[in-house]
Amino acid sequence: MLTRAGNRSAIESPSADPHPRVTFHYVRLPPALRFLKEAGGPHYLLWQVAALVHARRLLRAANVDIVHHVTYGSLQGGSLLWALGRPFFFGPAGGGQMAPPQARRYFGTAWRQERLRSALTGLLTLSPLHHVLACRATRMYATNAQTARLMTRLGAKRVQLMLDSGVPDDLIASAVPARTDGALKILWVGRLLRRKALRLALESVAELTVPVHLTVVGDGPDREEVPGWIEELGLQGRVSVLGRVSWAQVMALYREQDVFLFTSMRDSFGSQLLEAASQGLPIVCLDHQGAGDFLPEGAALKVPLRGADTLATDVAAALTRFATLTDAQRRAMGEAALTFARHHRWAEKADRYLRDYGERVGA
Repeated sequence: MLTRAGNRSAIESPSADPHPRVTFHYVRLPPALRFLKEAGGPHYLLWQVAALVHARRLLRAANVDIVHHVTYGSLQGGSLLWALGRPFFFGPAGGGQMAPPQARRYFGTAWRQERLRSALTGLLTLSPLHHVLACRATRMYATNAQTARLMTRLGAKRVQLMLDSGVPDDLIASAVPARTDGALKILWVGRLLRRKALRLALESVAELTVPVHLTVVGDGPDREEVPGWIEELGLQGRVSVLGRVSWAQVMALYREQDVFLFTSMRDSFGSQLLEAASQGLPIVCLDHQGAGDFLPEGAALKVPLRGADTLATDVAAALTRFATLTDAQRRAMGEAALTFARHHRWAEKADRYLRDYGERVGA
């Protein structure tokens, strides 16, 4: 397994659980090029060149049947490992999803940059490197339908939908937790970025007429604006902003809250959706991208994107609908969420990959 040198301490820490059949090889750029790390894309492209060189050396000494490029989880990042001349698998990756036009007002001044990203994503079909990647891939895995369509346009012959997120067996709750009565408890978890659209969540809660309390978990560039949004919308006393908390605290909140609200305007899927589902927490989300493609109807109320002016009202309507459900109906949603999480255990994903590898090696 090739990975960046910065992962070494975590992989080899005393608390790590090494597997005797997995060997890690750490790839890093020469010292003169490491300053590019902050540049993101250029650094990753050069790292991929270094990884390809390293992999070619390994193949001279090792018998390798399959090559699988797993991360970055973005089609834009691409891969050069198809050049190794082995059956090549790529993904799961997102990157083909774009923020819808209805999202513009929630991006503010960041909308120009978002539209530039969308334009560059559309131009991937003109990239020779991405065409070669898709055409040489034995199989590509996409985390949402938009990315799957882009992979197909690039020339991929076999594209399958698969989440890049998973859960370990011991994380999944054995049953839907008992939840207390009272005001509707809504949980929002995510980075405080414009594309995550916390503002939409706040506007939706402001429209509710039922007793409600929203708990916000996360940190990010928009954190300084959140208190002003809460005051502007008259939500004092109905919103708690916890900032960054420990993972254990987040998992406890998934068990304590009534419903998870996911308002992201652009996401491959969202690992917090799977975390919430693993604790039997029903979900309200926008019906697009990975959330729309993967979440089952029984576990989530999915809100169609009708128009920019109706988004908050439509999300509020979905939350109101959830608030009117009986305890039995909410529990049924929680059970459906648990079933969804069980289908996305890491062990299930490993079995899926092994079946796909076996099909190719045995062909």
